[in-house]
Amino acid sequence: MFSICSHYIIDSHVHFWPASAANSESHAWMTPPDMPLARKFEMEEYVEAFAGSVNLKSGHPALASEQKQVVKVKGQGRSKLLGLIYIETDRRLLSPHTASELGDTPPYPSRWTHPLAEIAYLRSLIEAELSSRIPPTPRLLGLVPWAPIDEGSAALEKYMTLARSVAGEETWARIVGWRFLVQGLRSEGPFGDVVGSEKWLDGLRWLGRQGRLWRGCGDAASGEAGKKSRGFTFDVGVDQHGAGTWQLEGFVACIENVRALEDEDSDRDVSQVARTVFVLSKSSCLASIPSSTIVQRQSHYFTILTNSCDTTTRFTARQVGTNH
Repeated sequence: MFSICSHYIIDSHVHFWPASAANSESHAWMTPPDMPLARKFEMEEYVEAFAGSVNLKSGHPALASEQKQVVKVKGQGRSKLLGLIYIETDRRLLSPHTASELGDTPPYPSRWTHPLAEIAYLRSLIEAELSSRIPPTPRLLGLVPWAPIDEGSAALEKYMTLARSVAGEETWARIVGWRFLVQGLRSEGPFGDVVGSEKWLDGLRWLGRQGRLWRGCGDAASGEAGKKSRGFTFDVGVDQHGAGTWQLEGFVACIENVRALEDEDSDRDVSQVARTVFVLSKSSCLASIPSSTIVQRQSHYFTILTNSCDTTTRFTARQVGTNH
């Protein structure tokens, strides 16, 4: 038997994809023929990677799986993996021209096709977990799919309705936030045109203002369901390491603009306004942010960012609902 673990890990940034999506049709960045990530990567591969070189043997498959999630971390004693937060994998966004060539005429913008397929894939993972006779560990504690933030709040309302239908209620209940990468915009002009646009700011504000109603899993239109729920988070998809510090600085200005809009959003006390929570990933982290506000635990596979939660801090830790 194992001794009691001294540390418990929630991996806050994990990507999975099935073999059917391990190609350039589903992911534009999986360019043939030498893309090493163009292969199946799911929970089985993840647990094997987590176990690493630890030699664990057991005659019981459930116990063997459990043991693979207990590792010895240098200087920290034994650590157990409790669960994962799934982050969207940058599925291909189709253009209307591409969709028409394929003869695809969905009743929604064609660029939503592959992201919605990703949500359907997540539903298959959650339903398999729920139907399993042996509760799987680790669990997918939270999901962060793609959303069309740049299309504004009206489009987001339509997308959320469709995404929720595709997800089903069990999977929808685990969606804690959304992501839209802007790290590929390597020039300040195009980057600023996106993160400074009226629709972009409107979309980000919507995640906090209306997201708490949608996270309640009731009738969001009524305004009654989910009053006690948190709004959705937004994962900041910039890359200050590869693109430059200016990307993070530009997004800080974007967040300040969102905060200004939130302050104008209600005739109630400002402290009661639902604010969007912004989550900073490893590639977004910058040494110039005061170390007192960021605590990092890093290994080759894991980075957990825990930021201070006072009202003046721009970035706060990911919030996972109490039902997870």
